[in-house]
Amino acid sequence: MIKPIILLCTFVIIFSCSDDKKSNNYIKKEGSKSEINKQISNVLAVDGGYGFEYIALENGWLTNDKHRIIGSDKAVKGGSYTRHMNEYPATLRVVGKDSHDANISMISNLVYESLLDTDLENKTNSPLLASHWKIDEENDTFYFRLDPDARWSDGKEVTTDDVLYTWRLLTDEGILAPYTTESYFKFEEPKIISKYIISVKAKEKDFILFDSFSGMRILPAHHLKKVNGTIFLEKYHWNMIPGTGPYLIDDNMTKKGKEIVFKRRENWWGYDKRFGIGAANFNEIRLVIIRDDVLVREKFKKGELDLISIGAKTWEKDFNPIDPEPPFDEIKNGAVQRLEVYNFNPRGMSGLAINMREEPFSDIRVRKAFSMLLNRDQINEKIYYSAYKKIYSLNPGSIYENPDNLKLEYNPSEAGKLLDEAGWSERDNEGFRVKNGIRFEIDLDIMQSSEKIYTIYQEELTKMGIKLNLKYSDWNSMVKRIHERRFKLINMGYTGSLTPYPGFTYRSDLADQMNTNNICGVKSLEIDSLIDLHKKCYDLKTRVRLVQQIDSLVINEVPWIWGWYRPYTERIVYWNRFGFPDLPFGVYGDENNVMMYWWVDQIKENIVEQLSNGSLEKTDAIPEISDYFKLREK
Repeated sequence: MIKPIILLCTFVIIFSCSDDKKSNNYIKKEGSKSEINKQISNVLAVDGGYGFEYIALENGWLTNDKHRIIGSDKAVKGGSYTRHMNEYPATLRVVGKDSHDANISMISNLVYESLLDTDLENKTNSPLLASHWKIDEENDTFYFRLDPDARWSDGKEVTTDDVLYTWRLLTDEGILAPYTTESYFKFEEPKIISKYIISVKAKEKDFILFDSFSGMRILPAHHLKKVNGTIFLEKYHWNMIPGTGPYLIDDNMTKKGKEIVFKRRENWWGYDKRFGIGAANFNEIRLVIIRDDVLVREKFKKGELDLISIGAKTWEKDFNPIDPEPPFDEIKNGAVQRLEVYNFNPRGMSGLAINMREEPFSDIRVRKAFSMLLNRDQINEKIYYSAYKKIYSLNPGSIYENPDNLKLEYNPSEAGKLLDEAGWSERDNEGFRVKNGIRFEIDLDIMQSSEKIYTIYQEELTKMGIKLNLKYSDWNSMVKRIHERRFKLINMGYTGSLTPYPGFTYRSDLADQMNTNNICGVKSLEIDSLIDLHKKCYDLKTRVRLVQQIDSLVINEVPWIWGWYRPYTERIVYWNRFGFPDLPFGVYGDENNVMMYWWVDQIKENIVEQLSNGSLEKTDAIPEISDYFKLREK
């Protein structure tokens, strides 16, 4: 899955300081780790050492010491958290072949850190491994000053060597990730200025490149110096390279194919930082592999899982707090709570991706007909309790959606006419359409959890004389088929992006390459021209208009049979033993934020125990909706 790319606008925090605080040995917090580090550092402030923050502003450097704190200062450390994943990852590497996966991204956020983080509420960068940054007047050379406090899990300092060797790995063709190497070859080799200061020059004008480089997860040079891309793929396939983040994989507890266990680092350097407030609270995080949705719910009800994300039917039936079906006392007495979250998390897109490169879907009339045979209104009402909205855009529900996009609705009559025009007018003795003696028969790869939806679709296609074979597959197998273009139709989805970047997906030169995001094979010189304008545009309003134009042109090609999106960020149920921040998922996060910012509340845990043993009959219900937009209005 594609990780969202986010455009940020930098700004400067103005502060004053007296002359006696410009010393390289100035100590801000007596007795802290920072104090100890400062005393042993011999790097001058001008070279990025301690005291740099007091001369940075006058030299054009930017920082942000007012960024939103996601965690809560009420959080306490301890306890454990268990959630499920549908599939065990194809690798535990965060770089190279098979690493572009939503689960890998989730895991890597526990272990690794990038140069900068984001404060999306205020559209700004915020410090992480780098405390300061600046961009030259030409918008193509970026400078970063690393925080001298930053440490690897083995205790070694983070230095500019780490940034350089991470870039070298990402541009090594031996990692077998063409998309990654292409992206980072857009930069010249980074230049080390000092132990803590590094610069990098972009080879072309592109507004996204600053965010691409600053969002690069940094890996340790003292490991990378010993390997090339090919050796890295093999050595770290199941062995996670050390990180700077707050968690380590527990090799003794982790069981390949069954579960991944992480333990909290006591020596994480971020505890003293603003971004570390209320973060990394669980001593242990367990990710258990459960492929069957029914089994997921059963294990949750038994208390073997702490939290699950649920769909519309499960929300209305299984976890209805008034009258659950089947009966479930814990949702009625408050031991289990529901939560519906609204925030800036971008809505993803999903549906059936079409391989436009081959017959029969190289004919747009066939693609349109297949779209008109999916009765989305019926399925939404029957399966989703009318909770979802239909997709008409690559960026549904956002400012980037073009309201004038082509809207193909359920229309069997028109679909039949299009199929006749495309040459599929004859029928065989079983009533299926044929062309040149070949029956219209298509395989559709789906995950078994989607069976109900696509059984309805299968029935519609049968009525129209098309034989649809549903092929059940696991996620890793489906991704492999997509990247190798071995599909006609395939059930697929992408996470949304706060800053859409069509150049990653819809360029014509990507259409016939394996392992790229142009999975449907979209080719258009007009789209290519707009993509080129978009990447060179530094004005947000203009970029929005360009993305809307691209949106419309791609939709007109009908590369997808569109599905639905949720108007809310997520619906979850959880055992009521946790505390969490005022914004449970933050401004733009999702369920993954739980692992980093929730904590075990001992008082609530005791109440759940009393409810379980019958010494307490019922506890108060917690509000079921967390709506950031309404909170902001107040």
